[in-house]
Amino acid sequence: MKAVAIIYDLKNFKGKEKTYLIRKIYGYQDTSNHSRYKYQRKGKLTPYIKEKWGKNVIIINKKNLTKTKKILNTHKIPFQTRDIELKT
Repeated sequence: MKAVAIIYDLKNFKGKEKTYLIRKIYGYQDTSNHSRYKYQRKGKLTPYIKEKWGKNVIIINKKNLTKTKKILNTHKIPFQTRDIELKT
């Protein structure tokens, strides 16, 4: 399968801003009523991510590259891309 590795960098962001961006990208688990109820909130890139390698690398299908680039550019997150081939 043709895929793309996206290596992004959040070193220029601090504290709350970094947490906000990570939640926007990956989503998070929300709890209510003293942790009785748990809800999985999806991030903007959740539907496109095939795999996550390490802290700052995500793998996506090549056909979703333009959508992913647009989302990262909207939040001003610097990134690099590498073409890869995944064997199933």
